[in-house]
Amino acid sequence: MDQAAINGFFRELADSSALPAVIYSFPGVTAGLEIDSEMLEVLGQHKNIAGVKLTCGGIAKVTRAAAIFKPSEFAVLAGKSDWLVPAMAAGSVGCITGVANLYPRICILDFPRKTADLL
Repeated sequence: MDQAAINGFFRELADSSALPAVIYSFPGVTAGLEIDSEMLEVLGQHKNIAGVKLTCGGIAKVTRAAAIFKPSEFAVLAGKSDWLVPAMAAGSVGCITGVANLYPRICILDFPRKTADLL
């Protein structure tokens, strides 16, 4: 699948959704299908794409994507809880993590402290 097909898929999805969409990039479970930084820059301009969750093997893409957008325009989210603090230091707005399903109160209570530590 080429970049045009991937971009087309997400644009069509966002166009037909009543709610803003968040792209989930997880090449490890999509046969290596990669949403690169250039694609995110294009998709992030769509009025109904609110952000992206990046579970892509490294924090570098989180850093690149966060540098492109203001958090109020396009939310860049880490896809792994162990990336939360480094991702926020790089400009991410947070993390969508499975750990929050197990320990929601800890995740919610810890968030303001971590945010304050970064500022």
